[in-house]
Order: sequence, then C-alpha cells, then structure tokens
Amino acid sequence: MYRVIIWGTGRDYNHYFNSIKLQELSGKIQITGITGKEKLYDCLDGYKYIERNLIKSYETDYIIAATGRYFDEIVTECENMGFDREHVLPVRVFSLPCFDFEEYVKLLHSHISIFANDCWGGLTYHSLAMQFRSPLINMFELADDYLRLLSDLKNYLALSLKFDRWEYEKNGDPYPVCKLGDIDLFFNHYKSMEDVEAKWYDRVGRVNYNNLFFMMFTENEEILKKFAELPYQKKVCFVPFESKYECACTIRCADRKPEEPFWRLVNGIPRGIYSDYDIISLLNSGRVNHKRVLTDSRDET
Repeated sequence: MYRVIIWGTGRDYNHYFNSIKLQELSGKIQITGITGKEKLYDCLDGYKYIERNLIKSYETDYIIAATGRYFDEIVTECENMGFDREHVLPVRVFSLPCFDFEEYVKLLHSHISIFANDCWGGLTYHSLAMQFRSPLINMFELADDYLRLLSDLKNYLALSLKFDRWEYEKNGDPYPVCKLGDIDLFFNHYKSMEDVEAKWYDRVGRVNYNNLFFMMFTENEEILKKFAELPYQKKVCFVPFESKYECACTIRCADRKPEEPFWRLVNGIPRGIYSDYDIISLLNSGRVNHKRVLTDSRDET
C-alpha cells in the first residue's frame, strides 16, 4: 500500500474525489493527509490538513496534485522538498478506465519507450501523464519505412536527421519531412527544423532499450504479417479485421463512416472517444487485451 498526500482541495479535488477514494477502499493507497496553498480546513473528508513545510519525502510515497492549473508549481515545490518528479502525480490519471494505482506505478517506473507509426504514442503518453521516451512523437511514418526502422532500430536511431523537403497539411500549413538513412519521417506537427532537431535528439537519448513497446495500425494483412514477425515481445497492431496473429487487436466502430480513415478510430481510443482495451495492462504486459468489451473465446480471461 502506498502512502499519498493530496495537494489541492478545490474543483479538481471534488471532481476526482470518488476515483481517489476507490483506490483507497481497494487497499491500493493510504491517504495520510491533504495540503494546499492556504489552510482552509483542519480536516476534510476525514483527512487531516498538513502544512506544506511539514511534508517529508521519506514519510510519504506520492503526492497527488489535485489541481491541473498549478501542477508545474507543485512539481517544483515538491522537488525542493526532496521528491522525485515521478512521485508527483496529476489527479486526472485516476479517471483512466480500469485505473489501478499499483499497476500505474509499475508502468510509470518502467520508463517504457513507445514506438508508433503515428500520433498514438504521444496521445498515449499524454493520457498517462508520462514523459516521452521515444522520438516518434507528433509525427508519422509510412508502413514500409516504419517496418524497416523497427528491423534495425538502434542503428537507425544512431543516424543523423537530414532535412529532405516540405510537405503540406490540407489547410496549407507546411511541415518538414526528414530522412533517417533511407527512411522518410513526416513531422506533421512541427513548424521548423530547429524544433524537430531539438525534440528528436533529446528523445532519442531517453529511449529505454530494456523496455520497448511497438504499436502499428494497418488495414493490410501482409503488413500485419511483417509486423508480427518482428522479434519483439511487446507489440500490438490495430486492424479492422479478425486475425490469427497474437499481436493483432481488432478495432471496430459501429458508427464509422466509409470515408473516415482507420487511424482516426485508432487514435480515438487514447483520447477517450472510443472504448476497447485497458491501456495500462496493454503496456505492462505487452499483450493484447479486450478487458473493456465482450470478447470471443480466443481472448484472455
């Protein structure tokens, strides 16, 4: 059981209180007190108010920052108290479907590097409030290039980026396309090469080769086959059809329009628009799950 202090007693505290309380009632956490910018209460919901200057890092395991507005300020103050950055958690993660504090902490400290062929990785990191430990953030790659990258990941990431050309969004905004050896990287959420290079090399340096997770989406069964054959334990490929491959995760949407691209459906899940898998379990285990929906007999129980 982890000892936690809740920092903040306003709107966010009230909004997420039941989600936090569930983790306490489940025996995952022990709430040892609350604190905030000003002492408005001696006790709130049965939790004693603790003056901030009396909080000791060795007496509690995590701080739950129950205010999104002042999160960065709370992190800075907690670091000055001796807390590691990863021990200050934004309260919004408690609202994740199937959230389990112990499993979340396990994932948080695993320093997982998520590689994806589109924005799914960045969206997933953001929903989990985790640091980006992959350079493939806010960008995309074509399927064949992505598979080639994964086939020799370390050597490709050791190469230097080379600007190749500008391409354009539907609204006319330009974005840079770079070469990484013989691979095209489409930085469609970047405006300049300076920004691309600063983010790319910083995140390449954070890659944890001891805990890699690979995601792909495709509507092509041959592409799925090639992805499934890659020698990685933790991987998932989202597809709109049934498949025999263990890494394949079938995604459907009843109201999907014929012209709607499949990637939009896939990226809608970490954004909370659609429901299918338990993301914390998926990343921790590296195995496909459909814990949130009625599944057929080949899914795990």
